[in-house]
Amino acid sequence: MQAESEEIKPHLGVGFWLGWGLLSALGWGLGWLATFLVGWGVFSLLEPTLGKTISDPIGWGLTGALLGLWLGASQGWLLRQCGCPAGAWLRASVLGGLLGNLIGWLVAPQVLQQGVGLETAGAWLVTGLIVGILQWQLSEKLVPRPLFWVPLSSLCWAAAMVWWPLGGLVAGAAHGLGFIWMQQIKFSAGRPARTP
Repeated sequence: MQAESEEIKPHLGVGFWLGWGLLSALGWGLGWLATFLVGWGVFSLLEPTLGKTISDPIGWGLTGALLGLWLGASQGWLLRQCGCPAGAWLRASVLGGLLGNLIGWLVAPQVLQQGVGLETAGAWLVTGLIVGILQWQLSEKLVPRPLFWVPLSSLCWAAAMVWWPLGGLVAGAAHGLGFIWMQQIKFSAGRPARTP
């Protein structure tokens, strides 16, 4: 009989990878649509009253929360099919998007004063980092020890902005492959070893 920490995980294969990539692309697109329709509308109303110093961070946080909402909802649908807590995934995605984007856009321009491209990548790396930290324990429902989930999340969020129009598909495909790869890793003596 297996210990609780070694419970049988659902097998992740090509179907999961395709579903994750496509649902991430859908969530990414709907998140940006919501940002354009709602987020920037709110931002344009707040800026004249509050000024850029206050309205910019509100806009960044709202953008991250809207992206997290739609990504978390679309990915959560697939995760529910695999026995993962979709509601908790959604909450982690929204909170991570809000906090990550807010912190990322407050910190990255101060640290990376090299131009808009580097600042943007830095801000989204931070967003992905915070989202990954909040999702990390939840991803244990699919993979034995999701050691690489946090850096993978960080890199995927940054990559999504680099290839912006197709960002959700690119990042979703990478995330899905990461899930599958992490499921194939077994740990012995504290070091990762690939399964045959």
